[in-house]
Amino acid sequence: MLEHFGDAHSVAKWVKASVTDTLLAGIVNGRNGKLLDPKAYITRAEVAVMVRNLLIKSELI
Repeated sequence: MLEHFGDAHSVAKWVKASVTDTLLAGIVNGRNGKLLDPKAYITRAEVAVMVRNLLIKSELI
């Protein structure tokens, strides 16, 4: 799953499985669908989208 992102090599080894899980679950989509940008700061808007996606996937909304 990570190989679809141009910067997958910059994801730390210890977190790759968790990142893959969140991508497969549809909670995280990456930036522009092409980059993960794991070393960048996350915005409030991005957090809001992830929380919303998590609540939808959990059937809480």
